[in-house]
Amino acid sequence: MSRRYRTAISWVKRALLLLPWLYACESPVALPSGCVRDASRARRVIDTLAGIADGEVLLGPDTAGQICFGSGPGTYLPGPVLALPSDTSDEEAAARLVHLLHHVRHGRGLVAGERARANEDCDALVDQALREEAIAHVLEMQVRESLGVTPARPFVNEASVIALPRDARADAVLAHLRDHPEGGGGYEPLGRDYRERCGR
Repeated sequence: MSRRYRTAISWVKRALLLLPWLYACESPVALPSGCVRDASRARRVIDTLAGIADGEVLLGPDTAGQICFGSGPGTYLPGPVLALPSDTSDEEAAARLVHLLHHVRHGRGLVAGERARANEDCDALVDQALREEAIAHVLEMQVRESLGVTPARPFVNEASVIALPRDARADAVLAHLRDHPEGGGGYEPLGRDYRERCGR
């Protein structure tokens, strides 16, 4: 074995020994203000999704470690942080978790950054973002239905959406989001917010 080869192996070993130390020194992901971790409740929320196809397919091995609980309807932040509402049942929080996990998998920043600066059409970008939101909202509604949830935060059109065939539900929610950019009826002002982000 040449000296150069032995030296390379020695440096690789040193680097491997440093990895745990570097990992330990990483900055923790910042949580939204007022959002606190609750490992036992996070595990309960995830366990609620056992056997629910709309939820199980999106769960990852570290989902529980990404969850915190706070005020508001819940949100997803890069990291990722999955901020769930603290004032709902575990079942309703589980349905919201599925909504947020869709954004983790498919992205939420569809109208920001380089794409908007590249002069892409804001109308098209906002519409694409709203399509992903429509799918996420339908997933949330379907999990609520599967779990028999009477939501503390219902969507105004939830019953009528669930009454539709599954392949028609996202289009119905998308039409609602387009018609109500300022939100209301359980929806956040998604159309307005995405339009503002694209404008920036």
